[in-house]
Amino acid sequence: MNRNEEAVSVFNNGYNCAQAVLSVFATEKGLDRNAALKIATGLGAGLGHQGKICGAVVGAYLSIGLHAGSSAPDDEFAMEITYYLSRKFDGDFLKLHPSLICKDLLQADLSTPEGYDTAREKGLFETLCPKFVGDAVNILEKIFEKKLPA
Repeated sequence: MNRNEEAVSVFNNGYNCAQAVLSVFATEKGLDRNAALKIATGLGAGLGHQGKICGAVVGAYLSIGLHAGSSAPDDEFAMEITYYLSRKFDGDFLKLHPSLICKDLLQADLSTPEGYDTAREKGLFETLCPKFVGDAVNILEKIFEKKLPA
């Protein structure tokens, strides 16, 4: 199973989109998979069911930080690389989808019970969200193919 399939499987098994994306990149940089799942728990459905930034996008940002981010406040190079890669991710995601915002992507506001029910009734979590997860993973794989600083 490739990373894309694995992430979609994680999502389809009940985890949110942020958890699905982060979990497939976590262990190669030393983050325990269970820790990754816990860290990303509150980030699904647009940051805690608020319909804001898509969880797959947030999971990608976390993965980028894990791969290129700084662990020292004066490591400006790592910070700039991380910001650059985050912007690159956004641009690539926006080539495939009209927005980075969950409620815009789903055309349903998950911050309200009515919006959440609408998304569920229309099967958006089964049809659209796996696509966002898979696309996020594919974009990250292309980004990470390039040699990153250690």
